[in-house]
Amino acid sequence: MTPEVSGHFFGARMEDDWKDNPSIMAMVDAALLGFIRANPTNSKTDDPGVRLRSAKKALFGIPPPSGKPVALDIPELITMAQKYADERGPYEVDERYVPFWLHIDDTACTSVTELARIALTRREQQDNGYRPHNRDEKIRNLVNKFNDQRDGLLRLVVGWGPRAHDDVVNMNLREIKNLLVILGIPFENPSLPSRDANTLN
Repeated sequence: MTPEVSGHFFGARMEDDWKDNPSIMAMVDAALLGFIRANPTNSKTDDPGVRLRSAKKALFGIPPPSGKPVALDIPELITMAQKYADERGPYEVDERYVPFWLHIDDTACTSVTELARIALTRREQQDNGYRPHNRDEKIRNLVNKFNDQRDGLLRLVVGWGPRAHDDVVNMNLREIKNLLVILGIPFENPSLPSRDANTLN
């Protein structure tokens, strides 16, 4: 995948600030966790999430977030974006590769709040044991995050299946792993990259 294609897929041009793009950061998290899980320490507090945050600060100068980042809710946000796009049908894209729809009555489509409720229910059903502390607050947060990141999320899902994000991440991680094997460096691919994004906190 060329830099141009990967940049457009993940919703940002290369000259954009990639650290603010939740889709790109999910890819970074999955890659770093591949190293972390394949190289455990002997410490009793060998927490992958703690090591991930330390690695991101050391490598990229990214401090631990003060609140829950957008990437924490990637599975729900992708579900919301997919349904948002599916309901609106055929689309065009602007010069930033953001899809848009002509002559669409948004009031006839599912509200963003209802999209958040549907996505959260799906997450609860698929991720055994997952339950938000406050469901109403979680839905409000999803609505706010979706509205803030709508363009990037729509670029991510338009024209792709619901597992496209994981498929692309896995493809890139396999390429990384193939190189590392030659060098003798252990690396562990995640079974579900979008869940690795949830270790961020």
